[in-house]
Amino acid sequence: MVGKRSFHRDWNYAILLEQFDIACRIGEMLNLKIEDVRFAERQVVIRVSKSQKPRTLPVSKEWLRSLTLQLAIRKQVMADVPM
Repeated sequence: MVGKRSFHRDWNYAILLEQFDIACRIGEMLNLKIEDVRFAERQVVIRVSKSQKPRTLPVSKEWLRSLTLQLAIRKQVMADVPM
């Protein structure tokens, strides 16, 4: 079982890496949904932004790896949470 500390560390790393990667605002990053990430195209769609207009931005392979790792950890952490 992966601990909460590891989960939060990897999640924070993914958020910070994305901010540096595409220079998005923290509010934009926190409003992202998994549906906004286009893994095959290495893009992310920012739907909630200051300008009120959605935009598509490229992302790095490193961020996609970080996000994939975080999602796997989240799945393990959430396995014990009743729905």
